[in-house]
Amino acid sequence: MFELVDYMEEEQGALLRCECKRIKTILFSDLESRSEKYCVLKDGVELVCSNCGRKHTDKYIPLEPQTFSHINLPTCPTCGSTKVEKISTGKKLVGFAAVGVFSSNFGKSMHCKQCGYKW
Repeated sequence: MFELVDYMEEEQGALLRCECKRIKTILFSDLESRSEKYCVLKDGVELVCSNCGRKHTDKYIPLEPQTFSHINLPTCPTCGSTKVEKISTGKKLVGFAAVGVFSSNFGKSMHCKQCGYKW
């Protein structure tokens, strides 16, 4: 089963991905129609993966589901919020100059805007 990854520049084609993760290019001339969510193959056009040999039997090729598992958002270890900020070097220096090693920013790198926890 193939999934639509993206369309290339005008009049070139579409990028499809097989279940085995191999990318295949198909020309726009082989497509009956295309939209943002899927493309439709013309009658008689067969898609076969050159890597695993799987055949795509449906005329419709859906857009691949977009997952963002590769994005690593920092979260607060106390409340789980993603509303966190890095404690700047300037804030660390001001705190250290004021109270030394007893500063709440000393040895910390992140601050939660939700619950105020620093780590």
